[in-house]
Amino acid sequence: MAKLLEEYLKITNGNENTKRLLNNLVETIPKNSKPAYEKVIEINHKLDKLGFIYSPHVISLDDVLKTKSANCLSKPLLIGGVLDKQNIPFNYELAVNIQDSIFEDEKFFLKEVQEKTDYNNPKLSTEKILHPIYRFAPIEHLRIKTPDGKSIETTMLEESVFGQESSKIIDVNGALSMLHKDLAVDSIGNEDYKTAKDHIKKSIKKWGKNREAHSLKAFLGGSLFDDKMFNEGIESYSKLKGNDSLYFYNLFLLTEEKSALEKSLEKYPRYANAIASKASIFTGKNPRESRYLYSIASQLISASSELSLGSFYVQNYKNIEKLYGKEKIVKILDNFKDEQFGNFDYHFARFSFEGNEEDFFEAESAAQLPVQKFILWDTVKNTKLFNSKEFENLVKQHKDSKLFLNLMQKY
Repeated sequence: MAKLLEEYLKITNGNENTKRLLNNLVETIPKNSKPAYEKVIEINHKLDKLGFIYSPHVISLDDVLKTKSANCLSKPLLIGGVLDKQNIPFNYELAVNIQDSIFEDEKFFLKEVQEKTDYNNPKLSTEKILHPIYRFAPIEHLRIKTPDGKSIETTMLEESVFGQESSKIIDVNGALSMLHKDLAVDSIGNEDYKTAKDHIKKSIKKWGKNREAHSLKAFLGGSLFDDKMFNEGIESYSKLKGNDSLYFYNLFLLTEEKSALEKSLEKYPRYANAIASKASIFTGKNPRESRYLYSIASQLISASSELSLGSFYVQNYKNIEKLYGKEKIVKILDNFKDEQFGNFDYHFARFSFEGNEEDFFEAESAAQLPVQKFILWDTVKNTKLFNSKEFENLVKQHKDSKLFLNLMQKY
């Protein structure tokens, strides 16, 4: 088995059954002397005949083979692995926010939302559309690049290639770096921060210019009160530069530079999270504009296959309470109980509003990050729920962190 497939298997913890399924698949693809471009098309059509479909969240090789589904990272890795095994040279192209038919349809959806939304009485969307097709988020997208300079989309059978906000040519190590980065994101979602740090480290080692791996390093470093990790991540991210909405938005989140947020929205006016961030800025000084922007963002997220509506409300609950009232946000949070149960931010938000001890203990159980633990204990400092020993240990452990000291001053 060639190097790329071996690494893909190893990185995603494949087993002997995964190897068997992979070997069975590879054996169905004939070896021939077709040029790389034609070979990629041949493999892609073969996978289609075998029943492979697009699925946005399937990453591991085992899941790809068992479910016969893949996304815009795992499918190019699989097809590239077959090319690698047959000694056919190729590279990858990393594109940000491809301008496919969905990208174009988003424009009409936003226009429709803007036209029907009453600026003086904007409503929040509180239910996810069934089978959402839009993104409203700038996704990193991997293509295969052949030696003759042609780019090939692998998530569809059509041979056309779409435009994008930005793109760069990367090699196999760059693609594997993207794999580590996405696995780090999944690990963070599963609250496995040790594994996330390991994937981030390996991602950067594979490809030092993986911009979003450095931003992830900074975000996680901030949550862990790891000043070195945080500062290294921001410094590298800033040095690598970028000229797309994803870069500018993450730069805004890391530095709070409002000009970066504006550049992000200039590049991609339908970026739902960026719209929500702009709403947050307006909450105190222009509540009408803030309500309108939050309404627009909620409607876009409700139609997004990439973004969580429940997470949107959990992340913005304080501002939405100020704008729409406590009763409204509590009712909305109740709608997402099943989806968000076990999420620290969700239970902490509910506890903040209702003081329910059950939510406090759920939040305490879910608090894995030092920043979460600090916020939780600081909130109940003068109540019977306060655990002085836990809080003192937290302060002792992070007393040398500037990030921690700044947070203490803020609260």
